[in-house]
Amino acid sequence: MKIIFLDIDGVLNNENYFDSKEDEKRKLIDYYKEHEDEYDFEDEINFHLQRRLLDIDFTKVDMIKDICDESGAKIVIVSTWKIYEFWFVIKKYLIEYGLPIIGETNDYKWYRGGEIREYLKNHLEVEKYIIIDDEFFRDYKGFEDNLIQTDFYGDGFTEEHKILALKKLK
Repeated sequence: MKIIFLDIDGVLNNENYFDSKEDEKRKLIDYYKEHEDEYDFEDEINFHLQRRLLDIDFTKVDMIKDICDESGAKIVIVSTWKIYEFWFVIKKYLIEYGLPIIGETNDYKWYRGGEIREYLKNHLEVEKYIIIDDEFFRDYKGFEDNLIQTDFYGDGFTEEHKILALKKLK
């Protein structure tokens, strides 16, 4: 099995993308506040989904999906998004969109390398893997050959990263 350990912030978005969605997000929040009394639980879940989906650049998601389609890789989420209250809704949406998300690592805060090591120890069927992350955690030492580091303040995940990912997974 091939695995992509996927971060979200700095990979599927970046600072410029956030800036470009600020007005849309503000309008959504204002609309929700104006109609808050009318909403039921399902409406609230939908609001949180819409708000969080504005934080995801789907051109980046499409590139990750292409990697999975071409290499047969599956996705394990390492992002702190996995601890968000409404992650289950976002995850369901991303799976329905076509991302083969098969799980998340346990959350050890700033020990993401430890999360990945534990996952690999418990899933011996993983033969190849890459880590796509904008940060380099101290406990990533030893993972340098598997890491594709993006830039939150740059373009996030790029076409060059996609080419490198496919090369590492094939």
